[in-house]
Amino acid sequence: SENETNEMCYLSPKVLVSTGAQTENSDINIIDIELFKDLSDQLKVYEQALSDKEIITMQLKDTIDELKETAVFSQLRDTEFQLNALTDKCIHLEKELMEAKRIPSDFHMQILKDE
Repeated sequence: SENETNEMCYLSPKVLVSTGAQTENSDINIIDIELFKDLSDQLKVYEQALSDKEIITMQLKDTIDELKETAVFSQLRDTEFQLNALTDKCIHLEKELMEAKRIPSDFHMQILKDE
């Protein structure tokens, strides 16, 4: 599936640090390793923020679904229309989150190309 492909493309910064530290190349200096550690920390913060947003989006969708179930009476049809619009916004948010999740992977690929 697409998620598995994305996960396979994603290379953990820890892996980059450990493989960099294990190479026989004596040119690797401590600044490179510190840079990778710094990037790793930044990515952890970024990924945690994404995870938090994903959870909030899922909770919002659940709340909307619950509200839709209560919007069965004719006087609430306008509300149901508004809830459908909110659902569309949630779907859009989910797509944005999926795009944002690809950024760390692309970022790592760029680092590897620059090496």
